[in-house]
Amino acid sequence: MQRALYHPEQGYYTKHIRSVGGARADFSTTATLSPILARALVHDILAWIHEDRIAQIHLIEIGAGDGSLAKEVFKTLPRKIQCQVSYHIVDASPPLKKVQKDNLKNLQPTSFLTKLSLTRQNPQPFTWHDSIHDALTFCKGQAFLFSNELVDAFPARVFQHNGHKLEELHIDAGEEKWLACEAPPQSSALESMPTKQRREVHESYHQWLKSWADLWHSGRMVTIDYGDHYPALYHRRPMGSLRAYLMHHLQTGSDVYANPGRQDITCDVNFTDLMDWSQALGISTITCKTQEDYLKPFSTNSDTDQFLTSQDGAGSAFRVLSQRR
Repeated sequence: MQRALYHPEQGYYTKHIRSVGGARADFSTTATLSPILARALVHDILAWIHEDRIAQIHLIEIGAGDGSLAKEVFKTLPRKIQCQVSYHIVDASPPLKKVQKDNLKNLQPTSFLTKLSLTRQNPQPFTWHDSIHDALTFCKGQAFLFSNELVDAFPARVFQHNGHKLEELHIDAGEEKWLACEAPPQSSALESMPTKQRREVHESYHQWLKSWADLWHSGRMVTIDYGDHYPALYHRRPMGSLRAYLMHHLQTGSDVYANPGRQDITCDVNFTDLMDWSQALGISTITCKTQEDYLKPFSTNSDTDQFLTSQDGAGSAFRVLSQRR
């Protein structure tokens, strides 16, 4: 999965992805469909600025897609805040970085006074970084971090219990093979596993989180993704949630392993793991809500906003994890 998504020359995110959202993309996100997510995030950003009395305002978006969320967040910020914001984007995808820079290059503050102030204080509100380490170092460890559909883009490991021992899924020439796992990762999903129940663990995200947590000294973090708490995540899902998307079409079964590097491979996020892993690193959880509960106060009641907050669809499929340090 790591090679299929991030191989330098043949990986999906590093080479073949074209954009996010639109008919030619493989998938859309909340941010590409409506400004509602930006409105909700700006509410949290302003609360952080006020409650923590923030003078140097650093926002870090990790995995910025096509730049839609960055654009709407900046436009939605009050004019007096725009000129004080340093907006940092961390993204591992060269094709998406190019799209982001094209989409954000003409974005300007919304008044003459903020333009003048921005020219003097912060000539370029958007800065791109190759790693979260670089962004946090630049911000001196104080920042508001957020991501939308980031965790699911990390490679996951797939496990099952055969009744005697834990096994891990391996792929050989497109065929599934189950091999004994002697050193399983830390995850709530591996506790009390029914026989032959498939479960995924985003261990690579856990390792990534541990690699920079000490550099983040204070701030807030909002993580948005599709998934659920454990054990609800695997209710009536004996085959787990591993799947792929190709031009908006869902791929399951053996089709997940077809077209390596040409389609997105993903699985649902275990938010119990995210909270457990964060707590061990000194990051406390404020709330973990459904997308419906998080976005509903900012809905315009448009058809799109109703779809994104629907209890029978995206509103319950996504979770929003708010944390602080």
